[in-house]
Parts: sequence; structure tokens; C-alpha cells
Amino acid sequence: MGLSITGNPVLDFVIIQTTSILYLSEAALPLIKWQHSEDASLRSMSVQPIAAWYEKAAGTRMKKTSKADRPCLKTTGFSIQVLSRLAAILPDYRLESCLAKPFSNMEWKTTAALQLQYCLEYQKEYTCTREELASVLEGGAYFLQSGISPDDAGDYQLGLQSLYDNLSAEIDTLRLSTMELACIIRAISAWQKQNNVHQRSGFLTSLVLEVLNRKNRSGLFHYGIDGFSSASMGQQFFILDALLRSYTLIQLDYVLEEIFEFFSNLYQIAYVDAFDLFAFKRKSISYTAFDTGALLTCLNNIARYSADQSDQKAVINNIIDSFLEFLIQSYNQNHNQEFRKLLRWIFLYREGKAQIKDKPYVRTVFPKRVRLMYPRLEVDWDRKGIVNQGDIFFLCSSLLSLLDEESRFSPAAGIKLDISSLRSLKALFDFFLGQ
Repeated sequence: MGLSITGNPVLDFVIIQTTSILYLSEAALPLIKWQHSEDASLRSMSVQPIAAWYEKAAGTRMKKTSKADRPCLKTTGFSIQVLSRLAAILPDYRLESCLAKPFSNMEWKTTAALQLQYCLEYQKEYTCTREELASVLEGGAYFLQSGISPDDAGDYQLGLQSLYDNLSAEIDTLRLSTMELACIIRAISAWQKQNNVHQRSGFLTSLVLEVLNRKNRSGLFHYGIDGFSSASMGQQFFILDALLRSYTLIQLDYVLEEIFEFFSNLYQIAYVDAFDLFAFKRKSISYTAFDTGALLTCLNNIARYSADQSDQKAVINNIIDSFLEFLIQSYNQNHNQEFRKLLRWIFLYREGKAQIKDKPYVRTVFPKRVRLMYPRLEVDWDRKGIVNQGDIFFLCSSLLSLLDEESRFSPAAGIKLDISSLRSLKALFDFFLGQ
């Protein structure tokens, strides 16, 4: 019998991943004296809150790797996104099981607030990359949507506006990689939408046009500012998704047409075995958490802007649903008992009947990568390799985006894929799913 927390398998999966990291990971910067904090919501927490995360963790206890010399703001920014979105989404669901007791909206929100405050203070004193700043700004935009009071929002609005001003200041695009530009585009789009900005953004438009100009001979995005080296397949989807998120603030038909051309190129190249990740003649296809999240959200937004008069929107949405069902069902079959064991320990720990040293030996966190084995369809959940916590939080935030009805069912812009690309898309995922 499967584990049900909310009755929604996608949301349940996100909760399992988030809870697993919160309780299992020691690659974190905890708030030591939280019980003496001036913040009443922090004092009321029954477990030690986490102020920031390190990017990578090793071992079954998910300890900090030796190379992690400082907390990672990019990872923490994705964590803020997930915690904030959970706090906003969960009130709409009836928790169907007694297993849901550890999942408190107030604790999600309080932890997100603590992490956002830490990041805003940290970036004032230390040099941070633009990807880190972008992740924090995007996380802050979601935090302000999590149902906090206007008075509390004001405490963060000023700091986030300053961060936005810093991030959107005149930059030399020739010094930034394509991924860095994509992260900035995502963050600025999220912030402007949070602030109900509707007019076209000249700065955002210039960044998008720069990214679209970085096309190599294969018709894919450059990894850097020039040359012919392509970004990795997961990054290709991430970049496309960032451009789609910005479209309502640009509103140039040319941009949408170019995005769909990139999308068609991506699948045609994948279909003819040009990249290892999507090779058709190998017995193993692998996904990292980042690859999975970027793929799903990109496809979701492609469907959003697909032409309504064709069946391509339904085809893509069915592909997303089938892939998710397959992946989550396989995960549950392999980890259901382990997560139940973790939950039992959490109950006892929160009630003071168990200690940290009693933490169970479980492996419920999404691994470094999962492999789909062929010709017999199997998923390998092998735990070898260092876990990237930032990628897992990114996957969780991506999955929560699929639950956003406004994103999934917004009016389409009427772009139509050519039939060969759509066939390639369906053939590609039919192969993935063994149908």
C-alpha cells in the first residue's frame, strides 16, 4: 500500500524530498540558539531550524563535503522557493493521513523566512555570483506570495528590491555564460511578476535577445559567450524555460518563434543520437534531479504556448503526466518503507523520545542520478556519488510549478510545432517509457 500524505502523488513526492533533506542532511548551517530568538515563530519550532545549505552532501548521513567552505546561496535560494511554495499550496489540500503531522505550514514559512534573511545579510558582506543572487531573488519573490502579512512583507521587500537593483544594473553580457544569463532572466521575470509589472522590460528584452543570439552550428545554445560548444542537455531545457517565463514581459512574436525553433532543434538532435544523455543506441539513459526538473518545466511551458487548435498541447501534457507517473511510481515502490521508517523517527524525535544519534539508516533523498535500463524497462536508484542538494530543491520547485493551474492552463499564444518535431518528441518519450 502506497504512502499518501495529501492525495496528490506529485505533491507527496516533493514533501518527501523536502522532509528528507530537512531531517537527514547535515550539510547545513543550523541556527544554534533558536530557542532564545526574539522571533516567537522561531522559538516555537520543535526542531533546530536551518539558516542555509551547503551545495553538496556525501554519505548516507548526507554530511558536508570537504570542499564546501561556505554555505551555498544558490542552493538556499531554491530551498526558499520550495518551502514558500509548500506553505502557499498545502492549505488547499486536505491532509489524508496521520503521517502528515510533521508537515506544518508555519514551520515551512518560518524556515523560509530565516533562510531569506540569512541570504540577504550574507550577500551584503561577501562576494556572490550572479547565479546565487538570482536564486535568492527568485526565492524571495515566491516567499512574498506565501501568505505573509503586509507588515512582515515590508521587512523583506526593501532588501529584495535592493538585490533586484543590483542584479539588474548594467552588466557586461560578454562576461557571462548562457546559464548565468538564464538564471538572471528567471529571477527578474519572477520579481517583476510579483510586483505586477506589465509593461515591456527593455533590460529583460536585451538579455533574452543576447541568449537567442548564442546559437551554434547544431542549432543549440552555446555553453559560453562564443565558440561551438553546446550547453548540456539539462541546461538547454533550463535556458528555454527561462526564456518562456520572460515572454509576457517581452511580448515579441520573434522571441517566441525563435524559442520554438530552438525546441525543435533540440529534439531533432536528440532523436538522431547527437548527445549522450538522450542517445538511442545506449542501454542506459540517465537523469540528474536538475535534468528532470528542467525537462518537465520546459515541456509544461511549451505546452502552454502551443496552438490550441492542434492536439500537440494534449500530447505534450500526456507525455509529462506519463513520465511523472512512471518516475514517482518507481520511487515509491523502492522507498515507501524507508520513508515510513524516517517518519516514525521524526515523530519520536519531535516528541523528545528519540535523539539525533537514533536517526535511521534510510536513503530517501533523490540520488545523484537515476538510470533507465533497457531493453527491459527498469529504474536504477543507485546511491553512488555525491548528492547535489541544490538540484533536488530545484526539482521540487519545478514539480510544484506543474501544480500551478495558472501556468498549466493559461491562454495559448498560438505557436504550432511542425509535425516532424512533435513526432520526434513523442517517439523520444515513448522510448523513455518503454511504450
